Amino acid sequence: MTAALWNALYPEGTKVAAYPGTLTDEPLITVTRSAAWPLGHGEPMVLVEDYSGGIVLGHVHPLDRGGPIPTRIQRRRDKGWRSPTGARYVGRGTKFGNPYTVGETYAWTPDCDTQPEPLVPGWDYTGVRLEIADAQSAVSWFQSWITTPNPQARPASMAVEHWELRNALPQLAGRNLMCWCKTTEPCHADVLLLAANTPGDDQ
Repeated sequence: MTAALWNALYPEGTKVAAYPGTLTDEPLITVTRSAAWPLGHGEPMVLVEDYSGGIVLGHVHPLDRGGPIPTRIQRRRDKGWRSPTGARYVGRGTKFGNPYTVGETYAWTPDCDTQPEPLVPGWDYTGVRLEIADAQSAVSWFQSWITTPNPQARPASMAVEHWELRNALPQLAGRNLMCWCKTTEPCHADVLLLAANTPGDDQ
């Protein structure tokens, strides 16, 4: 789980079962005393009452919400690998897939002045062109796309897909999400986890 998703779901003061050592140890029943923060490497951490150091999020289990903490899983083709029970694949080919692709060029046009759209051969583009240079850019534009739609976006299917995705977000609540991206790299599934599990999110 990313620090941003944890902080959206579990504010400071959330009651937790913390495992400073191993998960087989007796848990410390306490509350968080900080927001989670990312490390340069490894899993994000959070501070809890009655313990001096940070604890990785995988060892901090919230008690104020029912069910397990949703997280992102890397889908794999390794022999013998199986999709975890209840996990939902959200990559391309599904309605939850990211329409923005690394290396593709998009553009703002007079009919689409706040949201980039794919270039289509034969159209006269007068707006600003944008190339999705890396995974972080693709994820950032995906986040913008699902939160600030332009109903005039061309092709029209992008506007339709936006609302299909937004209306389907409750299907992802509380579920682990799978994509091909490595868990150490940016992925649109983190955006979906946040959107589907944030209390009060306008869906």
